[in-house]
Amino acid sequence: MTRLTTADITPARLSEFHALEPIPEERRGALLQQAQIRRLGPGEVLLRARMPADTSLFLIQGEFEVQESASVRYKLYAGGAQARHALEERLGASASLRAIGEVSMLAIERRLIEEAISNRDQEAFTIEYAPVSIREAPRVEKKTVEDWSTRLRNSTLLSAMPAADVLRFFMELERVELRAGDDIVNVGGRNDYFHVLFEGSAELSGDPAGIGAALELVPGSHFGAEAMIGGTPSNVTVRMKTAGALGRLGKQQFDRILRPVLVPVADPDTAAGLLDDSGMRCELLDIRPAQESAGARRDGALGLSVESLRDSLHQLAAGSTFLVAPEGGQHAELGVFLLRQAGRDAYLLSD
Repeated sequence: MTRLTTADITPARLSEFHALEPIPEERRGALLQQAQIRRLGPGEVLLRARMPADTSLFLIQGEFEVQESASVRYKLYAGGAQARHALEERLGASASLRAIGEVSMLAIERRLIEEAISNRDQEAFTIEYAPVSIREAPRVEKKTVEDWSTRLRNSTLLSAMPAADVLRFFMELERVELRAGDDIVNVGGRNDYFHVLFEGSAELSGDPAGIGAALELVPGSHFGAEAMIGGTPSNVTVRMKTAGALGRLGKQQFDRILRPVLVPVADPDTAAGLLDDSGMRCELLDIRPAQESAGARRDGALGLSVESLRDSLHQLAAGSTFLVAPEGGQHAELGVFLLRQAGRDAYLLSD
């Protein structure tokens, strides 16, 4: 087996890795100039607990035997689906990796990845790179990759998210290949994932907002957040119109990465300051079914069900800040999400 060097790896090859796929190709070239190759010989062991905290490792050649526990072992191959993740993101804290034959990994500082994703220091990422020198698997064209990631970064979903959290979000998206006609979710069905469309086009139907017609989803479109936050069945059906691919987050990943952004919490001191500020238009809402909130609302709180909130979103003052009482549980969290999606400034009060 011929050893790979950084000169053998192209910016296009880096797009095979989830964390690096959203980065424009010229900036991937700059990352390569600052990357290092780290190697392990046959039988050598790499412990997850001893991986560098400030560096991401990507498997580019060879294979590992991964041991997550005494009973969980599997192979990890360069170019395989599981190897699309950075090693430190894919493995549990107690995992170990034993090299089967010689293994090569690409090491890149996380700081550099964050800068490339967040569009900082753009001039530093405009260098020439070597032409293709190794055989590569088919991949999405550069324009498609940039379209979905740019559209997503500019959406309300990620626009206020710190660069490190954006990096974590992209790294944790699990890629799923789809065929034309595949159903991703169905009305009334379980929705266990948050989805981002990577490639192809899909059709969303089910009339979640009274639109009355199916909507076309394009790369960068996302769906599933409402069902994840509200703990409710899906209120839409999404079907692929063409072959394509999507990225998805499971519930634990969603709760860790996206929920704090989509449902921000105001602590008691912050909330008290907002309510006492005479210059602020601040409204207190109690969002839960009417039968639950009757006689149990906080002083001054306006009681609304989720359904009535949907109907009145356009009537709520755009310049106001809305504080949502936590007694409504998932109803309250869903209310904050709907308010923020409608462009309102809203927070969940902490217990």
